[in-house]
Amino acid sequence: MKAYALTAAAMAMAASAALAAMSDVDANEDGMASYEELTAVYPDVTEDQFTAMDANEDGSLDQEEMDAATEAGTLAALD
Repeated sequence: MKAYALTAAAMAMAASAALAAMSDVDANEDGMASYEELTAVYPDVTEDQFTAMDANEDGSLDQEEMDAATEAGTLAALD
């Protein structure tokens, strides 16, 4: 039970970090992160990396894609 609680707490912290990343990146508050918005916060991200993160190929990242990129280690979670 203790291990479960610790795992749940760690997952919640990771999720909140990812959520914070979207709010930090989404300058125009449309719920999506464009390449320009993303590179303003993560200047080392290349267009190829952005394209790879954009799973639905719509030209922007949604929360799910940001979460996946954070979990994969492509993006560092912002504190």
